[in-house]
Amino acid sequence: MAGMRSALGARRSSPSPVERALIHWIALGAMVPLLVASLTDVVLPLLGVQVVRLATASFAVLGAAIAWGMSRHGHVLIAPNAFAREVLDTIPDGVALLTLEGHIRNANRELARLLGSDPHTLVGLPLMERIHGLGAGESGECALESLEGELIPVSAASRALLDRLGRPFGLMVVLRDCSEVADLRRRLVTAGRLAAVGELAAGIAHEINNPIAFVGSNLATLREYWADLAKERDRDARAGELLRDGEELIDDCLEGIARVKQIVQDVKGFAHAGEERSFVSVNALLAAALRVARPLLPLNARLEEILSDVPHVRASARHLQQVFLNLLTNAAQAIDPSGTIRVQTSRTPEGVLVRVTDDGCGMAPEVLERVFDPFFTTKGVGEGTGLGLAISYQIVRSHGGEIRIDSTLGKGTGVHVFLPMEGSPEQDPTQTQAAAGR
Repeated sequence: MAGMRSALGARRSSPSPVERALIHWIALGAMVPLLVASLTDVVLPLLGVQVVRLATASFAVLGAAIAWGMSRHGHVLIAPNAFAREVLDTIPDGVALLTLEGHIRNANRELARLLGSDPHTLVGLPLMERIHGLGAGESGECALESLEGELIPVSAASRALLDRLGRPFGLMVVLRDCSEVADLRRRLVTAGRLAAVGELAAGIAHEINNPIAFVGSNLATLREYWADLAKERDRDARAGELLRDGEELIDDCLEGIARVKQIVQDVKGFAHAGEERSFVSVNALLAAALRVARPLLPLNARLEEILSDVPHVRASARHLQQVFLNLLTNAAQAIDPSGTIRVQTSRTPEGVLVRVTDDGCGMAPEVLERVFDPFFTTKGVGEGTGLGLAISYQIVRSHGGEIRIDSTLGKGTGVHVFLPMEGSPEQDPTQTQAAAGR
C-alpha cells in the first residue's frame, strides 16, 4: 500500500507524459497481486472459502506489466542511475539531461566543472537560460554562463528525447569547451593583423617616399637659390625671380607634407580601435555625408536619394560617416559630367542595407578583386592613397556588417553595405542628431 501511494504521488508530480504513462501501467500491475493476494490468501480463507492461493503467481503479472510498459514506451523508469552516472562521467564533454522545461535532471562532472558547481547541486537548474546565442534543438557555437557569471565559449548540440511513440519526454544537451579553440583563433587573428601591419608598413614606406623625395629635392634647390640670392642681392631683377621660384618650391613642400600627414591620418583610421559607439540613424549619417560630398559632384550630375524608414544601429557615427563619404567620393569621381548617383536605404530582417550605385566607368574584374587591398588605387599619382575602400571595409566588418561591390566595366558600380541591428532598434531623435554631428 505504501508503494502504491508513492507511485501515484510520483505520477502526479512527473513532468513527462511518458513517465506518467509508464507509472500508470506499473501501478495497474501492482494492483493485481495486491487484490489477488488479499482475496485468495486472506479474505476468502477468513470467510471459510478455500480456493487456490494465487499470491505468488500474481507477482508474475506485475513483472509482465512492467516489462510490457518498458517495451512499449522505450524508457526505463527504474534505470540503474549509478551506472548511468559513471557512463556520463567518462564523457569529456559536458552532458545534461533536461526536463521539457529546460531544467537539469542529471549532469556529469564536466558540465559541473564548466558551471563551477557540483553535479548534485545542479538538479533543477534552468540550463537553457544560461546558454546564450543558441535555441533549443539547435547546434553551433555559443556562450555558457557559469554560476559566477563568466561567459565560456562552447560548442553546443541539443536533441529532444522521444519515446517509441514519438512523444518528447526531455532534452539532452552536450556542451564542448571551446576556450582553447577561441584562444587559438584570437592568436591567429593577431598573427593575421601583424602580417597586415607588415604589408601596411611596406606600403606606407613606399607612399611616403615619393612626397618626401621631392620635398628633399625642393629644399635642396631652395637652399641653392637663397645662396645665389645672397650674392645677387644688389641686382633686384634677379633677386625677385629667385624669390618667386622660392615661393613655388615652398608651396610644393607644403603640399608634400600635407600628403604625408593625410597618409598618416588614414593609417590611424585604418586601425579605428576604441571608438565610442551609440545608437545612430543611418539616414542622418547619409544626409550629413551627402552635404559634404555634394560640392564634389560634376556640375550636371544627378543625385537620387531613396531613404526608407530604417531602424537605428549601434555604431560609431564618425566612422560610418567616413565610410559613406568614401563611397560617395568614389562614385563622384567615376561618373561622367552628366552621370547619376543613387543612394538608397532599406530595412532587412537582420538590419539595414545601404546601396550607393553609379552609372560611371565601372571596374574590370581584375581591379574588382583588389579594391579592398590597402594602397591599391587606379587613380593617378597624388590623387589618392588607396586606403579609402580598405578603411571602409575594416570599419564595416568591425561593426559586424558586410560590404560588397558589384561592377561592370563601362556600365557602373554598386556598393552594398549591410549593418546589423543590436539592442534597441530605436532612439530619441535628439540623441541621434547629436551622435551624427560628432
